[in-house]
Amino acid sequence: MALTITALAASAQDRKAETLKEVRALYSKALDDIKQRDSECLECIDKIAIINEQMLPGTGEHKKATTIYFHLDAEEDGSGSATPYFIRVSYNLAARTYLEEYLFEDGRLVFSLIKENDYPATETRVYIKNGIAILDRKETAETQAHPFNMQKVDMSNEHVQ
Repeated sequence: MALTITALAASAQDRKAETLKEVRALYSKALDDIKQRDSECLECIDKIAIINEQMLPGTGEHKKATTIYFHLDAEEDGSGSATPYFIRVSYNLAARTYLEEYLFEDGRLVFSLIKENDYPATETRVYIKNGIAILDRKETAETQAHPFNMQKVDMSNEHVQ
């Protein structure tokens, strides 16, 4: 019985490692494709960019940029469909910045990344392959360096007079 459980656990770890490897390779390829598309204006990936800027009372400038990369399958009669490939959303609100990225394979979501430099600063990644989702959430280095992180403040030499 214990041998069976150990074998199943090892198999699950292998599937997880393979999923991470496959999705990371897709992500790297997507970034390369986008970089090449933006520098050489390739026709194989279409792009829509939407930028919204406004001044908000009490918080100041707010900017949200959404970029959608997709494959357009157009027919001769003008009809067709758009298949999402990569979506990037970046925005700020006061001193906080956020980044979201979504990667698709054949129109299906395979990866999402959400970065928040809020307190605590977090980075959440979800890898999806064959109906299995792997969640990876962690506090980033910005959290440890955050000025309001009182656990990092050394007050041993402070004296009240």
